[in-house]
Amino acid sequence: MRIVIVGSGSIGMLMAFYLSKKGHNITLLTNRDEQAFRLKDKGLHIIHHDQQIEVVTVHAQTLLTYTNEESIDVAIVAVKSYQVEQVLTTLQELNVKSILFTQNGMGHTDLFPKVEKEELSVAVIEHGALRINDYTVHHTGVGQLRWSYVRKKDNDVQVMFGNREDSLFPIQYEQNWLKMLERKLIVNACINPLTALLRVKNGELVENQHHKRMLRAVFNDVMEVLKFEHHEELWVHLCEICQRTALNRSSMLSDIEHNRQTEIDSILGYLMKKADQEQYQSNLLTFLYHSVKSQEEF
Repeated sequence: MRIVIVGSGSIGMLMAFYLSKKGHNITLLTNRDEQAFRLKDKGLHIIHHDQQIEVVTVHAQTLLTYTNEESIDVAIVAVKSYQVEQVLTTLQELNVKSILFTQNGMGHTDLFPKVEKEELSVAVIEHGALRINDYTVHHTGVGQLRWSYVRKKDNDVQVMFGNREDSLFPIQYEQNWLKMLERKLIVNACINPLTALLRVKNGELVENQHHKRMLRAVFNDVMEVLKFEHHEELWVHLCEICQRTALNRSSMLSDIEHNRQTEIDSILGYLMKKADQEQYQSNLLTFLYHSVKSQEEF
């Protein structure tokens, strides 16, 4: 299959590697010419959790210069949530059969009615990944890639992922895309703001008892907003992700450290709007939201 991945950060590179291993024709669309050149020149490197290194060959060029003469089976949008609208404008003009979104938070779901393609799907990534340089990604923690159709036509995404199990990159189909995204939103809303404010890796949220109590307080507030059942099951799930990605610096922490815009609006901003609709006042989420916003320097 011909697959284009828009966004060459840690998640885009991780997906490019494992989909290339499945035999697909992969093109990574980068923001900079320099990164595209290095990916073509050196290949895409992955450092596994056991420190073994593998290299695959991928195509790469910048999004601004990309044109496709042949149909693209699946376009994977792996950019930040606040970049989706701009990327979507470009993709609408290309010959793309199916689009898969991988963003944190849920702010990007407001754009779904504008997507003109007949097949649309979403994915949540529970793997730990760290971009080392322009052509290397470190797979720091094996988790799940969960995905679901928002609307379905030719089953292109299911064909892309295939049926063969990969113990290093397990894939799980979910029936309910909204519940799947809300479940991941719980994880994002609890881990990202706290790691950004405390300047700690994911694992420290459960290893340090004071941090763990803060994590539980945020979790309880998020659950009140989303009105989820099975609280304890989801709490265990959240703690397991912290442990599985213990060495990871969350994307929000990395953004703060590098003076970049965060995805706080798509995560806590989305929850605060939902809380307003439910007439629920969350002082804790409001505090976290403005604490992160105050540290954004971009």
